[in-house]
Amino acid sequence: MTPINSPDKNSNIIFWVIVLAFIVSMRTLYPESTAINTNKPQQPPEEIATILHGAEQLYDLPHNLAVSVAWYESSYTPTARSKYVGKYRSRGLMQLHQKYERYIVENFTDIPYTNFDWKNPKHNAMAGCGYLSYLIRRFDDSLYYAVLAYNWGEGNVSRLLRGDIGEDKIPARCKKYADNVLSGMGWLCDRDAKMTETEQAKLLDAASRRIRAKIIQSVGLASGAKLHDELHELIMSTKMPSSYPIEQELLDCE
Repeated sequence: MTPINSPDKNSNIIFWVIVLAFIVSMRTLYPESTAINTNKPQQPPEEIATILHGAEQLYDLPHNLAVSVAWYESSYTPTARSKYVGKYRSRGLMQLHQKYERYIVENFTDIPYTNFDWKNPKHNAMAGCGYLSYLIRRFDDSLYYAVLAYNWGEGNVSRLLRGDIGEDKIPARCKKYADNVLSGMGWLCDRDAKMTETEQAKLLDAASRRIRAKIIQSVGLASGAKLHDELHELIMSTKMPSSYPIEQELLDCE
């Protein structure tokens, strides 16, 4: 005899089936990004490409910078979410960090925060590109430091440039992220043959800064800086035709 008000076994099974189905559906709708994408960028879907290039133009960013960032952040997935780090996670096409999302939207876009939807790829792209534009200005037009700050944090990059911390304090994953984004940007631009001489110069300057750090690390500050400055002058004085591909070896200077 079943006691009155005792749980029904079939009801419990149905309940947990519904719960599991809900969890699976939410993971499908809002996938978690579990690892850094290290593959070469693929061309984005047409709708996403239009949104990203439009945001690049609006914020006067180099062609394909936002496309490369979006690839390495979310693989062009508007509903992507990172795992929680503490109470916060990063979300959307450009993986805006929840803790700073409101600050970014209110300061670097014209979107009222009450209307902002992180799942909307246009909103997310506008916020990400507005923040990238700010970082480029803050770090004296350095794409490398701007991209590094987007991933590692602008406060960390500021301390690095002030000399409060050394290059050895940059996490390997953050270095790899910056290298991947800039390499991916060059690769994408070469594919669609739209890289301008100015954009080539910025990419080369970013690569040159990374080479400088590696030279100084290898041979010491004084002699390393002198050698780098000579190489930098040679690199930046070399004029390339707009169709000339950026060499992968130059950008991937691990």
